[in-house]
Amino acid sequence: MQFDLFTERRGPAEIVPFPLARRKGFVSATARALADRDVDAGRTYWRSHIRRLRADLKATGHSPKQIAAEVEWYTAAVSHEVIFLTTYRQGWPNDAA
Repeated sequence: MQFDLFTERRGPAEIVPFPLARRKGFVSATARALADRDVDAGRTYWRSHIRRLRADLKATGHSPKQIAAEVEWYTAAVSHEVIFLTTYRQGWPNDAA
């Protein structure tokens, strides 16, 4: 028997966006942009970047609670990647071998 998914319509489709923190390319690009800047320029870049992200999330219908959670997870992912990049740029842990 053929199971037809389109015989019964249940309303409009819902788009579920992929979490920001799991977008590896996006996280890595942001981390590289931050790691390449000095502290003051990095802060300016980060504020502007997060402001745009919040506006985009709001425009796509996310609630304030969802936006806060997405930004928190994304911040943690970018922070982890920046630490990784700066650690390897300094030569550690390869110089221990």
